[in-house]
Amino acid sequence: MKEKPNYAELEKQIDFNALVGRLDKLTDKDNHQRTTLVTLLDNVKEQLLEAHQKRQVSYRTLAKELTDGGLKVSEPTLRKYMQAQGIGKRNRKKGRKATSNGHAHSSATAESKTPATATSQAQGEETRSRKHRFNLNL
Repeated sequence: MKEKPNYAELEKQIDFNALVGRLDKLTDKDNHQRTTLVTLLDNVKEQLLEAHQKRQVSYRTLAKELTDGGLKVSEPTLRKYMQAQGIGKRNRKKGRKATSNGHAHSSATAESKTPATATSQAQGEETRSRKHRFNLNL
């Protein structure tokens, strides 16, 4: 098993002032990270966002334009990239609300009913509530 280093001894051996000076001198050039497709797409992220959301350009067309421009990217890869950036996510339609008797209906339908229709429907729901939900008498 590997021995734990003696941090008290190690602290005495390190020149922290020199280390701080070396760290302060580091620049972006010293960062040898690999360039990836994501870093290349980040250069045109705003243009992709505008084209897709404001001008309704499809992922397929965007991927073709990027490939023609020298940045080879497939449509699914572009879609994943844009969704990871929060691009292209659409709001889902509002769900249906459940009524007190458990039946679901949309809020637009409930608002458009007249009082007379609502009363007759309430009476109909009262008789339906005695039946099984598939209209089977039990």
